[in-house]
Parts: sequence; C-alpha cells; structure tokens
Amino acid sequence: MKTTITSSAGNFTSSQIYRICGTDTVMKTYLEEKKMETNLGRQLEQDKGSAASLWGTWMQHRVTNVLLDTGIKPTKDERRIHPTITQWTGAEDYLREDSIGEVKCFELKKFCKAHDSASLGFDSLKKVCPEIAWQLVSNSILNDKPKAELTLYVPYKRELSTIRDIDEWQRILSAENFDNKVFQYWINSLSYKSDDELPYLLEGYHYPNLSNFTFDIKESDKKYLTERVELAVKLINKCKKKTKWKKSQQKKQSGYLFRQKK
Repeated sequence: MKTTITSSAGNFTSSQIYRICGTDTVMKTYLEEKKMETNLGRQLEQDKGSAASLWGTWMQHRVTNVLLDTGIKPTKDERRIHPTITQWTGAEDYLREDSIGEVKCFELKKFCKAHDSASLGFDSLKKVCPEIAWQLVSNSILNDKPKAELTLYVPYKRELSTIRDIDEWQRILSAENFDNKVFQYWINSLSYKSDDELPYLLEGYHYPNLSNFTFDIKESDKKYLTERVELAVKLINKCKKKTKWKKSQQKKQSGYLFRQKK
C-alpha cells in the first residue's frame, strides 16, 4: 500500500526492523528511540552525509536507471505502509510483478560479507546480515509480494570514469535529483579522489560488479516478523498510556498546589 508519509519518525521502518527481531535489549533500545522520535516529531538520527552513505545513495540510481533490466519499476522515493499496522512503513528500491527489490552499493568489506552470505541462501543472509534479510521480508509484506531480490553493485575500475562524468548523471537523474545540492556536492567531491579512495572491483576475480539474488520469502518469516511488530506496537502504546497518565497526575498535582497557595 502506498502512502504519503515522508518521514520515518516514530515508525518501525523496513531498514531498521531487524532490531525488533533481535534480543530483548536490542528491541527495548529501538522502542526507546521510537518514543523519542514521537516526542520530537522528527527522526532521532540525522543524515551525516558520510562518504559511504552518499556513494550508496547515488549508485542506487545508477543501478535502477541503467544497469538493471527494463522489467523493473524504480520506486525508491515511494514509502509503503502496512494495511492494518500504521506504524509499520518501508520503501523498497524497485518492484517486479512478483517481487520487491533492494539495491545495496556497499564499500568493499561489507559488500563481500553480503555477497558471500547471500550466495549460501536466505538463512545464511539472515544470520550474517540480518539488517538486509529482515528488510527484504518487511518490504515483501508491505507490498504483498512472494519474492524478494537483493541486488549488490560495486563498479569495475574501468567504470569510475563514467561515474565521474556529470553529463552521464544528467542523463540518468531527474532534473530535481540532478539539481539537488547534496548530489552536486557528491559528484564534485569525486574529482578530488583517486580511484583507490573509491570502492571498485578488478575484473577477472571472484566477484562480478552486479549480482542479483532472488529469494522466496517463507510464510514462517513473514509470520514471525508480523508478530514481533505487533508486540512492539503493544509495548510502545503501553508506554504512551503511562506517559499520558503521568502528565495528567502532574497537572492534577499542579492544580492542587495552586489552590493551596491561594
């Protein structure tokens, strides 16, 4: 289901939902952060614009607009909401008729870890990279799709000159994205970096530049995740009720003290 939500503040998002599937301590920390976001009315963590983050963001556009086949529909800027659990949202990178797709453009160490675990199957990915695996499960639920694709991309060294070419990006991106100040900062920063300061692969070795893994999402994983989200919602709502009760008690006490002074 598509939604007009533009912020993930206070919501359980697909990219962070693996924390609900972790230990009780991990889940408690995540719920505390969601409570803070609700009270702030904004996301707790600000985008720092790290080199790795910016690289991943703009490489995703290259993958969905240039490298993947025409059977996909890029949906990166669309956020979904669960039909009955309104606090549960997510945003996949692309859709096919029967699957959702996530694009990951990591730096080398994280790329190797993700590729190696995905090559062994979904259970391996779930164990080694739970943040990726549960994101795939979550977005498959939100879009009611039976399958999920994971696309990993690290350019070959020969591709770096194309990636530095601003005319190529003007062809790929929408006018809005091309004029984006963050993009302009990032593309200009590449001219100051040597090839070895950027993620790239050497051809003829173990890893291809573009890898695609398709998984059938098990009903048992969907059921488990849904139950964890339902539990998280109950816990967060319980905290909200306690907060409201405390505030009402404080108001009563404040009114009593005021009357006493008079």
